[in-house]
Amino acid sequence: MLRSISARLNRQTSFEANPLRDTGSGRYDADHNGGLRNACPSPAMRCGGRVAYLAERLNELGVDKPSDTAASILRQFGSIAAFTCSGESEFRRILGQDDVVKIVLATRDLIEAGLREQLDRTILAPDDPALHRYLVRRIGHLRHEVLLAFFCDEAGGFIAEETLASGVQDSVAISARVVVQKAMALDARSFLLVHNHPSGTPVPSAQDERETRAIQALAQKLELRLIDHLVVGGTQIRSVFERISRDD
Repeated sequence: MLRSISARLNRQTSFEANPLRDTGSGRYDADHNGGLRNACPSPAMRCGGRVAYLAERLNELGVDKPSDTAASILRQFGSIAAFTCSGESEFRRILGQDDVVKIVLATRDLIEAGLREQLDRTILAPDDPALHRYLVRRIGHLRHEVLLAFFCDEAGGFIAEETLASGVQDSVAISARVVVQKAMALDARSFLLVHNHPSGTPVPSAQDERETRAIQALAQKLELRLIDHLVVGGTQIRSVFERISRDD
């Protein structure tokens, strides 16, 4: 259970978060690099030379055979973002060197802590660019489905983030009772649901709509408010509420 967020981290790493663009109709698009822009992108990166760019970064970390490793990463994961979102076991399998793995994991944790910290003691809004940057970085490129819940107090202030479910691709189902029980245990008054589509397509499914309606109905009976249900696919975010309003 994540009851509080770590102390403020003014990120001065090689990545700088950018706001997402509201494109209307409940859809939000991140920058072309997944909501994270390299502060000093190399010419190779701008020209699409992802292997060369990644090899440079791996060489700086002291990785053996950086060019071969970079090519292997992109071949297996498809993108740098997908690799950085993978688990420790994948890092160890690909990078091998324990000291390098520790640096990569620590850097990733610091970046995510910095993004999460922006949510602490703030009024949580489904269209908040800070929230979207965090969500894209957190689950946008995962190859399995994850369901998150963000719980808020009576004023809408962020209380806690919970991972409610995690499974293989397209396998996570939402239990209205579990969500409501978590909210009541935290003495929350409202909550935001978020899950990802590993396919990279953020369009809410018919099942997403049905489950959202069921959760909203149960929450209302208990005087809880479902703020929204967001779907993250790659660098895009869609609102299930917006989809439901168009269908009604």
